Amino acid sequence: MIARVIVDIRNSEVDKIFDYIVPDGMNLHAGDRVRVPFGKRDTEGFCIALSEGSEVSSSRLKPIKERLDAFTCVNPDMLALMEFMRRKFYLRYADCLRLFVPPQMRGGKVGELKRLYVELVDGADAKIAEVNANLEVEQLIDSEKTLDVLSTMSELFYTNSGTIVKTDALSSTRRDLFPKSVVLFEAMQVNDLVREDFDMRNMADEFGVLPLPKYDEAQAEYYTVVDGGSDIMVVPATVTNTELVGAIVEAMSAASYNDVIPAYIGQAIEQKGTRDEESIAMLDKILDSVKVDFTYIYDNWQGFAFFMQDLLQAKNRDLMSYIETNRSAKLTFYEQLYEAFDEMKNQ
Repeated sequence: MIARVIVDIRNSEVDKIFDYIVPDGMNLHAGDRVRVPFGKRDTEGFCIALSEGSEVSSSRLKPIKERLDAFTCVNPDMLALMEFMRRKFYLRYADCLRLFVPPQMRGGKVGELKRLYVELVDGADAKIAEVNANLEVEQLIDSEKTLDVLSTMSELFYTNSGTIVKTDALSSTRRDLFPKSVVLFEAMQVNDLVREDFDMRNMADEFGVLPLPKYDEAQAEYYTVVDGGSDIMVVPATVTNTELVGAIVEAMSAASYNDVIPAYIGQAIEQKGTRDEESIAMLDKILDSVKVDFTYIYDNWQGFAFFMQDLLQAKNRDLMSYIETNRSAKLTFYEQLYEAFDEMKNQ
């Protein structure tokens, strides 16, 4: 198979279509971004068509190095518009195609999305583990519902050409995707709506707010998990007047809950971070559905909460094999975690 490629170089001397060999096993489509050898270096380009043969001798053709994205970047309508613009306005190929691609995607500035899957597990009211009626930690990672959610997400990550997978879930990575119109949906934190560096208020496109999806129509409520990076107040062990300090901390917490949080949500998030009444209504649903998942908050990369990242990194789709191999160590961690909190509670 031969790919017809336009290199992403704004130079009239290379403003033409080049043929490259599509390596065996590469799932390439017209509209995909690619990395190709060009002269003495590699460069990014766009595959605009596929054909069975080439007018260039096969001995002179080089293979494509890699497909850059898990999705097709430029659709057929864009390719047709590119040809029209070249004829009408005498533009170069690269100039036309750059109009269709956000600058953050070029040069590797947007990588793969590896969003913490535990948020979607909690949103579907599935569980990794819980403390049962006998005050014992019960592992639920292989329950029917949780496995169904994990399998569905695995298929989404691996087979859906419209899913971007990024290397981390840091705010800097989230900032370079949705606020700059690179993606249609993005799993974000509520406070991202008013972060100065996200600059959502000046986002050119319209946007709305949605809660995490339910498992199915029978699920009565939406659920939103508290992020594992939440700040907490602690009292140092060296404090002598614990009764006074405890009373002050409790009063500050009550004032925050009753006064600060409603003001922050009502004035900052709802009034400055949204653009329509529907989004405000969705925020109310999100904030009314908050839950705390101890297997996420206190996971510290020792439990099951982040194991999907390992599987994605290794391109391993065998969920059950991973679970069975790691079950004993993970359960021991959860039991020790619960025992530590139970001990502190009884002190």
